[in-house]
Amino acid sequence: MPRTLTLTLLYCFPLLLCAQNAEDLGRTEPFLIGFKGTIYNFVIPRDGIDPKKGYDPEIEKTTPIGYVYAQKLFITERLLKSTFPGVPKGKEVFAIIYTGRFEVKTPNIYEFLLQSDDGSRLWIDSVEVINRDGSRQFREIKQGKIKLDAGFHDIKVWYFQCFPDRMGLVLMYKTPEDKAFKPFDFKPMEDEAKRYIQQDGEGIKIRFSEKVSFETGKSELVAAADSILAITVRMLNYNPEAKCRIEGHTDDVGNAKDNLLLSQSRAKAVATALKNRGIPTSVQLEVKGYGSTKPVASNSSAEGKSLNRRVDIVIEK
Repeated sequence: MPRTLTLTLLYCFPLLLCAQNAEDLGRTEPFLIGFKGTIYNFVIPRDGIDPKKGYDPEIEKTTPIGYVYAQKLFITERLLKSTFPGVPKGKEVFAIIYTGRFEVKTPNIYEFLLQSDDGSRLWIDSVEVINRDGSRQFREIKQGKIKLDAGFHDIKVWYFQCFPDRMGLVLMYKTPEDKAFKPFDFKPMEDEAKRYIQQDGEGIKIRFSEKVSFETGKSELVAAADSILAITVRMLNYNPEAKCRIEGHTDDVGNAKDNLLLSQSRAKAVATALKNRGIPTSVQLEVKGYGSTKPVASNSSAEGKSLNRRVDIVIEK
């Protein structure tokens, strides 16, 4: 079970008189990997906040009024001079529930730090790690520890913005080996993933070329495909509700029927490999072979043919 403790004046970030770092607040377009913030309407009760119940334990049952996306929650205390991203114009009191997934590579005891103006709470895998709900000042710090196994974990942060002129929300963490807390930041994970993927109007595309994934004319994946499989599994774990299309393609050499069957077999081989490596069961997989009907290059050259022999994974927006 997590342990929670309260510290006051352990960290003190300066109050910013204007939002110089507006990008810290997030944006209305999703990141490849990051937090999704669901924004809710929130009304402060006339008789004040019940300290036993906090601000609104039923907030998730209400209808969202907007969305905001962030790669880290590091909003130092500041005066809010403009509308918060994703919040309807003129709305000064609101609640945001941030959700995401993160990967732990080494089992350990992780310690989290949460600081906010006003209330906030933190859950890891549905276990409440920190509860600083209610009317809070930014200088009040709460920390909590939880043991995490290797693998992917769900994270959820509630944040309540009650006083129109001032806000702040900081989430940090450390392991026993770390000397100091550091921001919980998804950007390094996204930067690594961008080395392997393409993005277009359809969504996120990951390509398995024949020369690194299959032997000529065969549908069995070779060892060289492991790195691409690994990044695909990670991307689907970061996006567990994704709709994913696995599309097999060939060049135009040979019989069209044989090419169609080969493209289907390769797409199925990739789908099977992903399932065996532990993608979330909530991911919706669609597997289809196209034969030589959707080339990405001319089949008049050896290089073009090589580019056309591929399996594309499209994670839809």
